[in-house]
Amino acid sequence: MMSTDTTKRNKRQKTSLLSSTTTTSVSKDSSSQPQTSLQQSLLWPKNKPELFDKKGKPIYFPEGLLHNLDQYVWDALAHIDPQLFNTKNKRKQVAIREALNIIGMGWVATNETPYRKAVGALFDEAVKIYERDDWKSMPKQTLPKITKIKVEDVEWISSKFYNSSIELEDGIIKIGCTNNKCIFSNQLMDSIKTSIDKTGMAVIPNAVDESTIQKLLTGETTGSSHPDATQIKEHPKVHKLLYTSGNGKEGRYNDIQGNTYLNRLQNVIVSSLKKEETITNTSDKRKYILLNYSEGGENWAHRDSIKDDDYFPYQGLLMLSNIEDYDGGEFYVAKRCDDDDTNGKKQCPSVIRTCSLKLDAGDLILFQASKEGEYDHGMKTVTRGERVAIGLLQPVPKKD
Repeated sequence: MMSTDTTKRNKRQKTSLLSSTTTTSVSKDSSSQPQTSLQQSLLWPKNKPELFDKKGKPIYFPEGLLHNLDQYVWDALAHIDPQLFNTKNKRKQVAIREALNIIGMGWVATNETPYRKAVGALFDEAVKIYERDDWKSMPKQTLPKITKIKVEDVEWISSKFYNSSIELEDGIIKIGCTNNKCIFSNQLMDSIKTSIDKTGMAVIPNAVDESTIQKLLTGETTGSSHPDATQIKEHPKVHKLLYTSGNGKEGRYNDIQGNTYLNRLQNVIVSSLKKEETITNTSDKRKYILLNYSEGGENWAHRDSIKDDDYFPYQGLLMLSNIEDYDGGEFYVAKRCDDDDTNGKKQCPSVIRTCSLKLDAGDLILFQASKEGEYDHGMKTVTRGERVAIGLLQPVPKKD
């Protein structure tokens, strides 16, 4: 049995400890008292720091899929491996990619300049916490709550296009000529425009025939009528999609030089979607690129058109791979949904991705690609084989 003296002594010790703790918590001038590392770092900063560039302009994620998600990314940064903030090995894009994965948005690109600035600014603020050695002493229960962004995948409805008759002329979707303007059939054109306006994209199956696809791949010409057909895989300058650059992984692309088949196809598209203008050549303002993705390849959602009043606000994708040569790699357009208050409670932001069916060689996708529009576009992971396609109507920035 515990003695009376021992019991009194324990009570005095508990009272002294309680008194000391209470005094510390209610002190009006806590700054005058020494604080341990634990006391300094009990909480990750609740609100994202206000960020400004050298000119004093605020820095934030621009319009697009990540707009107004800065706070969610900041909260997620507290949960990633702190070694990513080691000053000897700063990896801004990798750290932000990890944070985006945590909130369910790791499929969105962050390599464009506005994103790079926001990524760098958030990263630098997190480094300050790391350099104070706060992470080691920060209790997990004090870290901010993770908010996952709701992402809903819907399949693009294609039946009405397959029910339309697709006619070809010299291997490419037939062009009807009216006053020197190249147009799709009215029935098909109405369906395409309705789909692009409503869902952000439209798929035209068998827009280019198999023999023309082979000519594009091999460089075979058809005599003097197409003297500039080139072997599109032989151009040396290759751009890679990299996780560390924030634009994707296991993919590469390169510009294709002038090609008669592709020039014709671009003119068909432009003239059909922008009937009020007669466009005889689009290659001076718009280019095409060869897109090549191996297994594991992924193109993260982005907008790559330039802000230009006379720039065509659509792009196209022509599939070169046969449907049996790859799996995965579904093209999609993605749109942020409203996150307004509902019954006094603010909803979590959400995203809808409209995904294409699996494409076969010769299938063509047309989609919204304006910088000022509602949609980003990208490609899901290739799970088998190799997926090769051509990106049409790519922007060519004007030289000052």
